[in-house]
Amino acid sequence: NKDDFKVDHEGEREAYPDQYMLRMLKVSRHLESAVAGKNVICFTHAASVSLISALLKTPMPLDLSFKFAPCGIYWLERIAEEPWKMVASGHDNQHILENDPNTFPWGFNECETELWNKLLQEFISQST
Repeated sequence: NKDDFKVDHEGEREAYPDQYMLRMLKVSRHLESAVAGKNVICFTHAASVSLISALLKTPMPLDLSFKFAPCGIYWLERIAEEPWKMVASGHDNQHILENDPNTFPWGFNECETELWNKLLQEFISQST
């Protein structure tokens, strides 16, 4: 449902991190079905480490090492009905010639990571 992906910036804002995380789980479910057999490029921001984790159906490590760099490129691949696989990680941006000193790879903090992993596990349990 396309309405699942709308964030109303005129009225109430989506609660972060809870509602954002739930929306990313819905987006991952949508991608699973909507893009089968297609090449897709998504442009997003660093909080989308949750989308990567959801597609891979892999919890984020509690050591907070799962990051998304500014202009980082994650390359995921899915063949037929096989699970998604990570081909390349976007945890760094060495392909960029110059970085602003105020930008850095981003990931969830400890509390957000624990919440994400709980929501992801519930999502996976409901999907099977």
